[in-house]
Order: sequence, then C-alpha cells, then structure tokens
Amino acid sequence: MKKLILLLLLIPLASIGQDNFANEFVFKNEFVDASKELALSELFDSMTLLELSEAERLEAYNYNRQTFRLIVKKGSNDVAENIGIFKGELSPSWELLDFLKINFEKSINELASEGMSVKLLESGIKTLNGRHTYIYLHSLTTISGVERFANTYYISVNKKNFQISINTFNNLKLEDVISYIKF
Repeated sequence: MKKLILLLLLIPLASIGQDNFANEFVFKNEFVDASKELALSELFDSMTLLELSEAERLEAYNYNRQTFRLIVKKGSNDVAENIGIFKGELSPSWELLDFLKINFEKSINELASEGMSVKLLESGIKTLNGRHTYIYLHSLTTISGVERFANTYYISVNKKNFQISINTFNNLKLEDVISYIKF
C-alpha cells in the first residue's frame, strides 16, 4: 500500500509517453512537450530515487511509459521544472482526498531515499474553469538540500482520469500552466 501511494505521488517527476496521450490538456506557450530522449532519460533517473527493487522499477517503468506525457519549460534542456501527466486509475472524490492526506507524509518519508523529504502544505477539492472538479495536494519536496514544489492533481476529463504533477521552484499551480481543456 505504501509503495502504491509513493508511485501515485512521485513517479510523475519524469516519464515518457505516447504522442497523443493526454492531448485534452493545452498548456500555456511557455511549456512544450519534452523530447522523447529527455523523457526516457528522466524516467530512468526518477526510478532510482525510489527505494524499489529492480523488478518493481521495471514494472513501474513498463506501466508508465505508455501512459505519461512530460511537459517542460520552453527552451529548457532538462526537467528541473516539469509537468507530468499520467493515466489515473482513481476519480477525484472526498474519499480519495482523505485517503491520500492520511497516508501522505508517512508513506513518502518511509520510502524515499536518503536526502529526500516531502511535506504536505495544503490539500482540497476545487473546480477548474467551472467545469472540471479536481483534488489537489500541494507539497514541498527537498532533495539533497534543493527545495521545489510538487503539486499533484487528480482530475477527470472526458470520462478519463488523470494525475497531473507540477514540479517547479516557484510553486506554479494547475491554473498557472493550463490554457484550456479540450472537450
């Protein structure tokens, strides 16, 4: 259970996806899809941050590589700041929010590697553009002394569930990065 929570919250730090996956989301002009090479490289790197066995890393990689989309800042050659979108299995609900909040810090801090900590700053349920209800968990992640915000969202669009993780140094939120959602 703890590993599931960790995978749900941290794997989107970096990943690779299908060309048309999550094309419902249109991002503001300062963001672009990461190159396949960059996304693949970062997916492997993100797996090493987690204390998973080789078999668990391979399983996570094989599952996630076809159901992720990685967005980076335009002109960036790295993923220090990124937006990861992946296929979600869970619809936004009060029950899911309660479950994630109860297990958040304990699970992540137990499974995260040395030099990494995560603190939940706030969470709740909101509506985007008056149409899409979503759950949010805003957290501060510290890796080897470097702090960045990791804001995670669970949203349903066109009867599909998604998890979006926005990892930035200046605490960008969903409303800051999405131009609109296609119907």
